[in-house]
Amino acid sequence: ELLSLKQENQEKEDKLKHLSEMIRDLQGQNIDLKTSLDNRTKNLEKRNSQVSEENMVLKERISKTEIRRCRDNEGYMSDIKTLRQKNQFPGIEDPCANVQ
Repeated sequence: ELLSLKQENQEKEDKLKHLSEMIRDLQGQNIDLKTSLDNRTKNLEKRNSQVSEENMVLKERISKTEIRRCRDNEGYMSDIKTLRQKNQFPGIEDPCANVQ
């Protein structure tokens, strides 16, 4: 019976040792996964920041282009008005006159 108890105790100690090793391995994997997650999160935040910055720059460019287009159109309309007043092109009508 003593021998049986010693064997049982040895088996339990072996299982305990095995489980302890598994726990250490899992803890190491957990640390690795957390590190990987942190790195990916930082990369994602950096990429989001870059995309936001690019988006802002593109919106500014669009706005400036729209302003430039409107100013060009105003200049063209002014030129057309001046030419009409000089009667150089009496047959040309204002294309924006009917637009409301």
